[in-house]
Amino acid sequence: MSKQAKGAGAGAAKGAGAARAFQGYLAKYVLAALLFSVGASIFLYPAVSALINERAQTVVVRTYNEAVQETPRAVKEISLEQARAYNLSLVGRQPQLLDPFDDAHFRDSSVVTYLKIGDVMGYVEVPKIGITVPIYEGTSDAVLSKGVGWIPETSLPVGGESTHTVLSGHNGLPTARLFTDINKLEPGDEFFIRNFAEILAYRVYDIQVVEPHEVEIAGIVTGKDLATLLTCYPYMVNSHRLLVTGERVAYTGQLDKAPRGLNPLEDLTPVERNFVVTLTVVLGLLALLVVLAILLHRRRRRRGNRGKADGS
Repeated sequence: MSKQAKGAGAGAAKGAGAARAFQGYLAKYVLAALLFSVGASIFLYPAVSALINERAQTVVVRTYNEAVQETPRAVKEISLEQARAYNLSLVGRQPQLLDPFDDAHFRDSSVVTYLKIGDVMGYVEVPKIGITVPIYEGTSDAVLSKGVGWIPETSLPVGGESTHTVLSGHNGLPTARLFTDINKLEPGDEFFIRNFAEILAYRVYDIQVVEPHEVEIAGIVTGKDLATLLTCYPYMVNSHRLLVTGERVAYTGQLDKAPRGLNPLEDLTPVERNFVVTLTVVLGLLALLVVLAILLHRRRRRRGNRGKADGS
């Protein structure tokens, strides 16, 4: 065989070897990218889902506020009178409350219609933990998966003497914050309930952890205007119930927006901050992996060049 033919054969073999090596490297990088994508998706899922859910709640609240503006004043006044009459009917005869998280006691919306605009009764705002959540009637699974449920047979959220509104919400859901952080509330903190007529301000004065069958302690206290936020406790165990109770105080513009701070993260909700932090971690890991891949590739090339030089 001629030297020319041998050279051609050696060149073809080297070319085929280089192609196989490239394909091997490419397969490794593609596999690594797929594994990273799967891991990043799992890692990002709770943060992204919570953000989507919060955005959905924001749309519900905005739509509710727009509908409130379009509702005739006379209709609002009649509805408010009916709600107050309902609350008055509870005084002195309020039945024992049932645990809203007991599957056997989940109830659909069926008690009142006159306080609602669409299927929303209003919304609750808790500035300390950065939540604004729509209030729906009942404690069915469908209600508690998307917002806060007003517990039937407690006072409707319109305030007034000898009333006690109880609002129930899940915590620890992978797709929504809801009442996950109400355990951070302390006496003196305030939360707010908005209905179509006004903003009701409540200052926390009592925090209790009770057995599920003890939720009846959230009953009406004569002469008091109370509201209780209720959720499962402790996180992930859910053997007890956390009750955060506030007494009505004057609303004097506590929800007016404060000036924006120098730190942009301060203007984000906890859900938004968690999403930003989570996304930053994922992008940081991605950048680190890209840098490592480039360094490894350069290292292999240097080794290959040294091998060629030694063999020449």
